[in-house]
Amino acid sequence: SSINTYGVVYPKSFKLTLGKHAEQFMGYDQHDSQELATYLLDALHEDTNRVTKKPYIEKPEQGEDEPDDVAADKAWDLHLQREDSRVLENFMGQVKSRVQCPVQGCGRVSTTFDPFMYLSVPIPGASDRTIEVYF
Repeated sequence: SSINTYGVVYPKSFKLTLGKHAEQFMGYDQHDSQELATYLLDALHEDTNRVTKKPYIEKPEQGEDEPDDVAADKAWDLHLQREDSRVLENFMGQVKSRVQCPVQGCGRVSTTFDPFMYLSVPIPGASDRTIEVYF
């Protein structure tokens, strides 16, 4: 049994069970902790998603004079029409993405608020630039 009378889960049993559900974790290859956390959070979210019928949703762009908080709320509400779980409540957030047309005289700017569950953040070296992150 993988659980003894004290409720302990042995790592070997957990690893074997995980490998049965996700082939990439079979055997004894090395995996990083982010890969495991990503897999577990994705699987838990999908298995506990309260939305069973997911409607097609157009990704909204922020209006020219629309405040960030209004655009972010609108994008989040649309996201919740397809995704809703405890994992989402505790581990998901939004990132603002702004893309500007590089062609001279074009002036087109697209600003969206996209959901994320994990955000890889680079550790700056001596020659890297500083990036401000707001919570």
